[in-house]
Amino acid sequence: EDLENEKLIITSSQLIGETIDELNLDISYYIKGRLITGEVYKETPFKVEGKISDRKLYDVPFNMHILNSQRFRVDISTDEYKYSQEARFGDPVVTSKFSFIVSRDSDIVKRNSHISDINYEFEFHNRNTLIKHYKSSALKADKDINAPNATAILITAEDAVPQKAIDFISTLTNNYIENSVSVNKKVNENTLVFIDGQLREVEAQLNNV
Repeated sequence: EDLENEKLIITSSQLIGETIDELNLDISYYIKGRLITGEVYKETPFKVEGKISDRKLYDVPFNMHILNSQRFRVDISTDEYKYSQEARFGDPVVTSKFSFIVSRDSDIVKRNSHISDINYEFEFHNRNTLIKHYKSSALKADKDINAPNATAILITAEDAVPQKAIDFISTLTNNYIENSVSVNKKVNENTLVFIDGQLREVEAQLNNV
């Protein structure tokens, strides 16, 4: 019974949401090639922080073209919406449909003299949709059949980028441990409060006697 409860906690929306936030998985980065577009999980020359106001732009490619070490251009093209804008790294880009700030990794930009020839993309993902994705298919937590006599849980995650799956499991389990410690600490604090209250009541009774 305890094992089943812990499995539910590990795969809970709260812990999955905290993990998504910590790893910033609500934004994905890609390099667009002639034949295929591949996701880039780490070592990207830029990072994006922002949010979507128009839900229709979730999972829509924002084409990112680094012009030089100071400026970039973003293009969006859908059947319903067209957008193109140049901006400086670190300056906010704000419209009625989205807002974000792009910061650059100056070391990567300087090392790659042909970076302006690379076509990058980034996409915003709906946080609730990501949570549902992990809960429904990408994340599994089951009793470890290789340890039948132990209360061990085997956690697996699937992703097109293996390192992302590894980081997700690592961060999720760390959050689970921290959550367990926090819950146990709160239980202990509540227990101490209860005991202190009982002691005061007994003390008052003894004083009356």
